[in-house]
Amino acid sequence: MAGLLIADTATRAAMKHLRQMMVGGEALTEALALQLQQIVAGQVHNMYGPQKPPFGRQLIR
Repeated sequence: MAGLLIADTATRAAMKHLRQMMVGGEALTEALALQLQQIVAGQVHNMYGPQKPPFGRQLIR
């Protein structure tokens, strides 16, 4: 889903204003994480994985 969000120009522009983005339900590849870091002004959190705790599994930035 995150890949689809960044594919849309208007959505991509709006994502620049995010303070937090939590990505779950899909594997967060290194390539996608790098793209999100360039787009999202705030922090990107990886929520994907077998141990999905409530506030994030891994802090990306």
